[in-house]
Amino acid sequence: MSGMHACPLPFWKSLGLAVVVILSIIGCAKAPQVPQAAGGPQLTALTDCIARTQRTVDAAMSAGASAGEMGPTSTGLADARDAADDAQKLLQAGKPQEANERLTKALEDCQKLDTQAVQARDAALARQAQARARLRAEQRLQQVNPCLAAAQQSILAADAAGAAAGDLAGARRALTSSESTVREAQQQLARGNAVQALSYLDAAQSDCLSARDQANQARSAAVPRR
Repeated sequence: MSGMHACPLPFWKSLGLAVVVILSIIGCAKAPQVPQAAGGPQLTALTDCIARTQRTVDAAMSAGASAGEMGPTSTGLADARDAADDAQKLLQAGKPQEANERLTKALEDCQKLDTQAVQARDAALARQAQARARLRAEQRLQQVNPCLAAAQQSILAADAAGAAAGDLAGARRALTSSESTVREAQQQLARGNAVQALSYLDAAQSDCLSARDQANQARSAAVPRR
């Protein structure tokens, strides 16, 4: 008789185990999804935008943009950071729709800030390039002016040594071209076009050196007048 009562016990244990497994499965199926997943990409995009825009602001400041010029962008970035924090709290509170609305607006604003920062950076870099070009142009002008005087003296010396007019024609043309180009460079500098002025001065220096060299060659080949 004792052997006949041994079978039901394992059966009830098995049934109980099956019930536990089924309840566990049901419980897993009903477990709420992590709310952050709904706004994760938006939050990542906003965070990336803030970091990118901040780097651009830093580059603009390094290139010479003033704090006042970049002030609105910096203020906007602070607002974007607050929006990211608020959205993160909303996601953690299980309010993904509100978080997404907050993130969408903040991301649009951040992208506008990024565009403004890029424009400010590019403008600052352009001003920086102009300032450097102006300095180089002024330095080059200081080199060209003595060259013009030296070329003129070389032409006069060659003429005095008996150089033929034809031999000096090339030197005189080069000198005239150099003088004309220097005047154009000075006009460009006065207009604030330092890069263009520097280009003109490079050409003027080349013509001036050519005039001097041609005059010296003509002098070397000159036959003294009698």
